[in-house]
Amino acid sequence: MPSNVSVPAHFGRDHDGESSHNNLTFNLGDGNKITANSIIMSLNSPVIARMTTMKQLTSIDATEFSMEAVNCFVKASYTGRLELLTPANAADVLEMGRVSHVDWLVAKCEKFLNYKLRGNELSKGFLKKAPKICVPADFGRHFIGVPSHENLTFNLGDGAKIQANSIILALNSPVIDNLTTNLHQTSLEADDFSREAVDCFVESTYTGEIEAVNLGNFRDVNKMSRVFQVSWLVAKCEEYFVSYLDKLDSESSYSDMLFVVEEAVYLMSAIKSRDFLNLTVKKIASISVTSRDDFVTKYLSDFGQASIHKISACIALVQSDVHVLVELLITHLKQSGNKGLNESSRHLLKNLDMSLCFDKKPEVHEELFEVLDSLTDSTREDSRLFLSMYKQLSCKKPFNSYTTMSSVIHLGSFKNYLSESKNFSEIFSELSAREDIADIHTLVDGLWLRLFNVKSTFPMDSQFVQKMVHLVDHHGWSLVSAKYAKGLKSDGFTNLFLGTILSSDKLIRECGDSSYVAIFEYSQPEFIKKIFCSDHIFKFKIPGDLYAYQEFVVTTTAVKECNSDSFDIQWGMLNKPSRYCSSPPDLPKLHFALLLQSDKNLWNRVLPISWCGKPTCDKSGTYWNWGYIAFNDKSDDERRQIFRHSDWFVDWPFCFEIKQSEAIKMVAFLIQ
Repeated sequence: MPSNVSVPAHFGRDHDGESSHNNLTFNLGDGNKITANSIIMSLNSPVIARMTTMKQLTSIDATEFSMEAVNCFVKASYTGRLELLTPANAADVLEMGRVSHVDWLVAKCEKFLNYKLRGNELSKGFLKKAPKICVPADFGRHFIGVPSHENLTFNLGDGAKIQANSIILALNSPVIDNLTTNLHQTSLEADDFSREAVDCFVESTYTGEIEAVNLGNFRDVNKMSRVFQVSWLVAKCEEYFVSYLDKLDSESSYSDMLFVVEEAVYLMSAIKSRDFLNLTVKKIASISVTSRDDFVTKYLSDFGQASIHKISACIALVQSDVHVLVELLITHLKQSGNKGLNESSRHLLKNLDMSLCFDKKPEVHEELFEVLDSLTDSTREDSRLFLSMYKQLSCKKPFNSYTTMSSVIHLGSFKNYLSESKNFSEIFSELSAREDIADIHTLVDGLWLRLFNVKSTFPMDSQFVQKMVHLVDHHGWSLVSAKYAKGLKSDGFTNLFLGTILSSDKLIRECGDSSYVAIFEYSQPEFIKKIFCSDHIFKFKIPGDLYAYQEFVVTTTAVKECNSDSFDIQWGMLNKPSRYCSSPPDLPKLHFALLLQSDKNLWNRVLPISWCGKPTCDKSGTYWNWGYIAFNDKSDDERRQIFRHSDWFVDWPFCFEIKQSEAIKMVAFLIQ
């Protein structure tokens, strides 16, 4: 429960003297006036509290006191400090304190005068800062609805007005503080909110509680807390939402689930926040698939009128069971006479991973494409969308006459192998035992990265080559491409390792110019845009008679909303039956890496990607890292600060920086 406001307290120096906050006047003897906020003065003085709250006075007679004394008295009430107290005004300030029953001020004045009468200097603690007001706080429920304290007006949509004290609202909300203190506004537009919600919002700022919140006003109260940036109230609203969410179970009715989903959708549409949606998805997933599917089916029963935010929420709810939504779309398109797509249908198709539907319900997937083929009023945008879906599918899943064989490009995390507590031999043993290492190139990448980044020394182990040869024979691996090994950066820590491999005819093989094929080539900014920030399909051919009639593809799935988990790279072989090829050959063995252009025409610097994991970026999507490869010019310390929010970020001891002016090429080395 919030604590009561105790004085002396620091209400904010910026609020002192601001006319937009001042609704109480002190009338002086010479006709001058000094104004202040009635709530601040009332919290300090029980006498002023009775005068303004019970008698509802808006002015106080101060003719017997000097302007300097009243100024000092008012400023002290705001800051909790007697900064303006002097021997000349101390007696008047003391008398004002006694008349107003401001006990802490009386004690301070008496101490001041006693010291001065004795000729002593005041201690430094005399003017120590008063504690700053922290919200939520209980300013006093009895101040609510008292006209003499109300100097800020909320204008409602129906013409009604709700009034409150600007200081209390400003102390709770930095937005209202700016509007009233800096822009001197005395009224705020609240036509988007119900009267009940504004009443609840105001009451909460006065009491530090949300006792009046209920299912009827929750949406508007939650939105007001976020619009006006009342952080503690945002947290309280989330607590209320979670407490309701926790009560849901398999027996919950449609209306019970509807409340949480609608609030999640509203928050997503109004302020683009997925906070409630993420909580809702997690909870509903824990109840039962049947309850979830029944809800989604009823929720989108009028599919054609569903907003894109509703569609997005349902995509999140069904997770990998996208066939639930595909079936609803099929029903909608059939009922509408197979005419064409509307905004909600188009949004669904753009944001669904159709390969998930193919995996779980291939018959539903096939029916969807049959219905899409039969649409009579398809637009050019629809045609482009269908083409994109066909291309995406042809790269990842079998479709009609195409047979696709695919494989994942190894992007393991290297985090566990960067510890200096483990020596090279231990790292070698751990990597050698991994089942996901399918070729010697991936193993070499890991060992090279260890030496290159940790700057550890390659041990003079006479058994190393023998152990590597044993692994090659045991797994049936092809030998290391000489061009690949020569392209890895050689320095004082890696040159002995690379030299040992290159000098063994049992580990190395010469391949000539046909050792790799190029997939794509981009400048550094283009690479970020094309590979990290958008989905792409890259087609390539492999030389030789065996794959003369095969087409190969690399598909990249972009980082969505700075979420590294969504990134993926796959490659595959598309076989279109022809009279020259009765059945497709097996997938070739390929090893993917990046090549960096060292000068205008020479591509000879190999950058392994086998252990780069997922690319990470800062929250604005400006700076990028992919494992040890830095697509930015930041220092190591700056990089840690920028990327520390990402779960995928690995703190590499050293990063290889690619400058904006440099070009990058992805290649596939032909292992076998």
